[in-house]
Amino acid sequence: MRLARSKLRKWTDVVEDLVVQKTRYMIRRREKSPYLQIIDKHTKKRFSLAPINAWENLPDVLRVHELILHIGDKPWPDTPVLKLLEILENPDASVIECEYDWDRVRVLTLQHCLNANKGIDVNVKTDLNNLLKKSLPFTWDSIKLWVYEKKLESRAFKNRLDSLAQIRLALTNKYGDEPDWLKKSEISKLRELHKLAYKKDTKFISNSSHVRGIATKEELETYLFDLDKKFRLEKWCIAMLANYGLRNHELHHCSMIKKTIPEEGLYEGHLYVPGIWRTKSFEHYTWPLYQSWINQFELMDLFDQMQEELRTRVKMDIVSATDKNQKWIEGDPTDRGVCINNRTLGNWLTRRMKNYLPPLYGNVPDADGLPERDIEPQRITPYDLRHTWAIRMATDLNCKGITDEMAAKAMGHSVDVHRKNYQKWVSVTEARRQYMSVIPFPKE
Repeated sequence: MRLARSKLRKWTDVVEDLVVQKTRYMIRRREKSPYLQIIDKHTKKRFSLAPINAWENLPDVLRVHELILHIGDKPWPDTPVLKLLEILENPDASVIECEYDWDRVRVLTLQHCLNANKGIDVNVKTDLNNLLKKSLPFTWDSIKLWVYEKKLESRAFKNRLDSLAQIRLALTNKYGDEPDWLKKSEISKLRELHKLAYKKDTKFISNSSHVRGIATKEELETYLFDLDKKFRLEKWCIAMLANYGLRNHELHHCSMIKKTIPEEGLYEGHLYVPGIWRTKSFEHYTWPLYQSWINQFELMDLFDQMQEELRTRVKMDIVSATDKNQKWIEGDPTDRGVCINNRTLGNWLTRRMKNYLPPLYGNVPDADGLPERDIEPQRITPYDLRHTWAIRMATDLNCKGITDEMAAKAMGHSVDVHRKNYQKWVSVTEARRQYMSVIPFPKE
């Protein structure tokens, strides 16, 4: 409970009241200095409040006490302390404007990322460290120049915009209003410019997707059978991704259904993928693209063993759903826990395929879904296998009857996302076949 100013009669009273109020700033005094000092508990930095005397000067100490309570958890203003005290005690004066500092911006943004259940993106962390190192002025012109250090059409340019978006959200959530130097409208303008430049630079790309190689069933089987035995775990991972359309990190979190229970909608060989407390998607079930692969590549028989080995290779970081700064206690029925390092989990297989495994290639479809003969086959990444599942569901005759809605649910995203990112690859001929095949033509 805050004490009335009249009851603060000595130095220890002031200090104890600030402790009770759990203020960000604490007053200090040193025998070697005549001036009052402040320590920032967040950054551990100390700074002088000269010319405010620290000794035998209770009236001014009480004024500083009020100033600390007024500023609260915000960054300390870059304004002379006497001016701050004047503003504080003059009702007609302007409101005290709290200045930003990059160290505080970094702390708030990282905490925001944790609270949003997304974990800390490596790119966001890198960009925050870069901004802290550069100590840029808090103006949009300075921020804009920093973004343009990267080429307009590049992924790095987009990553910096994504980092700025997270910074804006963090500061807006903390202080109530978006910063004048980092407005959503300005970030959006740069996004539009990036999209236009990106499209011009990617002739063979439809909408905003990367060029992807799409392997056939035969190409995948040949590749998997030819893999060296030392890549047993990687072989299982690749087969799982291609057969179930998973995101990389979902291999850590999914579970295999090993017994069919029709009345409960459970079928042997299908997968359960948990929702956003563990993965990037909502809770869903998915089925195998190739039923024969379950036995062919021992996907079910090796499931528990391979998943455990995968979790050992790269460990999940699961924190409490109620307090992201605390580790999750497994078995607590009131706390499912949140995984905050899914990007790290997913990057493991990406690096293995890129740096250690022999390359896997696939042909590149053009914007109509037809093989682009002028482009050489592209080296396939793990995420391309997810695209392969979606495209086969849309075009393979064996998948006739599976709607966009069904496929989207099985991949853990919305129908709009599904159509935007995957259906565009369906060729004009294939689209016509799908449409015409369901029409009950009249018979003579």
